[in-house]
Amino acid sequence: MSRLFIVTDNPMPNGMAATERIKCYAKAATGQGIPCEVVIFHRTEIFGRPPRNTEGRGEIDGFRYRYIHGTPLRGSNVVKRRLADWMDKMRTVAFFERHLCKDDVILLYASEEKTLSRMLAFVAHRKKATIIRELCEYPYGYVDETPLTQTKAKWYLRTFFHHFDGAICISEALYQLAKKYHPQGRYLKLPIMVEERKDITPHQESRPYIFHGGTMTERKDAIVSTMKAYAKACQETGRHLDFILAGPKSPHEKELNEIITSNHLQEHVRFLPLLGHDELLSYQKGAFLTILNKNDNLQNRHGFSTKLGEVLIAGTPVITTTVGEANHWLIDGESAYIVRPNSPDDIARKIVQAYTNTAEREAIALRGKQIALQYFSTSYQGKRMKSYFEEMKRSRKD
Repeated sequence: MSRLFIVTDNPMPNGMAATERIKCYAKAATGQGIPCEVVIFHRTEIFGRPPRNTEGRGEIDGFRYRYIHGTPLRGSNVVKRRLADWMDKMRTVAFFERHLCKDDVILLYASEEKTLSRMLAFVAHRKKATIIRELCEYPYGYVDETPLTQTKAKWYLRTFFHHFDGAICISEALYQLAKKYHPQGRYLKLPIMVEERKDITPHQESRPYIFHGGTMTERKDAIVSTMKAYAKACQETGRHLDFILAGPKSPHEKELNEIITSNHLQEHVRFLPLLGHDELLSYQKGAFLTILNKNDNLQNRHGFSTKLGEVLIAGTPVITTTVGEANHWLIDGESAYIVRPNSPDDIARKIVQAYTNTAEREAIALRGKQIALQYFSTSYQGKRMKSYFEEMKRSRKD
């Protein structure tokens, strides 16, 4: 039986959204009888910080993972670290020279990797294997979206993208982008994947709380606008709602604290550090509401938040915006609360609406969970992924 190798620079087994999506790919494959191994070509643990991962290889949820050099830990010498990064890429190529077989599949999950992708494509095609690009965000894109960076991104797409046999795309926007730059490739639109965790106990607080777990930036999650919306909603609900945020330190900390202080919300807003995945799910499951406030930018237009899937399957109602792939799956007032981007006032109104109309909120949460269970499960998407791999194999023989 052909095997799936997921090649990435993301940590394993502990990490953030990218790590969880990789796990879902692996579980979707193994659930269909496809042996899977995650190969990590980059030592992920930052020197000087407590490591979240210490083992160089292991097994989790039925699939194996390995750091190509046998350790996730980075050294103290910056020159040696740079050399190690380059050597680990060469070790990755050598690994596939030794172990890749005919009809195996490489799924590259590394957003900015270019040189390694060309070398792996050469090895894969010489061995009559398949190499696929994972597209869960705009490839080779840059956060500042200047004309220069976007010109570079388009040049990379024209130069590197055709080396892949196809791509798995998380959104319709990325599916169309892939077909534009490599019409001969074969593509699968595969949305976010999540699994219900019935073993997770909902976190309890003395007051209902809104929960945000993840990045704390304005560009991606409009965290400052969200705080403004929460403050406005608190004025109308009598401060009976708390707001708990978990994640890395925000670059907008000063502005967030000014909003909290000026609205006398010090006792109602709590910042937590990065949480383990189970603890994160516990807070999510116990939340009264979650806000995914997506601004209108290149990243959000092309992406589909894995966090959204976790929110829905936890049975938590969600406020999100009209930007991105979520709008192909969710309907305002039926399975989510959907607002215009860059509109704290709209979000505030939806918070009040959710707070004052319990029956509607519970119905929205239930329908959202039903959508996640039906369409975002690893078992459902695993069958589609297996069919896609089989189609790639047949096309190579034709």
